[in-house]
Amino acid sequence: TQAAKRLGCTYAEVEAVAWVECPRQPFDGRGNITNLYEPHIYFEQAQKQDINPLEIAQQFPFVRRLIRETPFPKGGYGKYSEQITRFTLLAQLPFEQARDLAIESCSWGGWQVLGKWWKKLGYASPDDFLLSMRTVEGQLEVFCRYVEVFDLTQALRDRDWEGFALGYN
Repeated sequence: TQAAKRLGCTYAEVEAVAWVECPRQPFDGRGNITNLYEPHIYFEQAQKQDINPLEIAQQFPFVRRLIRETPFPKGGYGKYSEQITRFTLLAQLPFEQARDLAIESCSWGGWQVLGKWWKKLGYASPDDFLLSMRTVEGQLEVFCRYVEVFDLTQALRDRDWEGFALGYN
């Protein structure tokens, strides 16, 4: 209700987005923030930071299967039950940007917002973005910011589902 009021739409419109975009709960069965590691995003984000992802795979063979040789095709996400482990392995690699890169390379929470948008959404750091996901309210805040920042409010209000989906995904 609060998100609908903030975005100037109805509860049903927010619920429709949740129905399609939030196939899983905000937290897994162990209380971890739901996440989906996206290998193509890891590759892309590493390159933006002048990090060669193939060198990471070479240097740390235990994560080799998590880092693709090319950023595409998309997919190959693995089982949902493995996602937090994938994130943890990549976040704990012994190089300075490892944790930030791992956060940026996952979609987070029930709304599955990519961590790479942390700065654009107004968070001070990738960790600040991730900390905001500790509560359902925080995850809803991230969703609202995303809709506002990427100018999707009108598509939502107009029930332009195709336009909304193009912008959201």
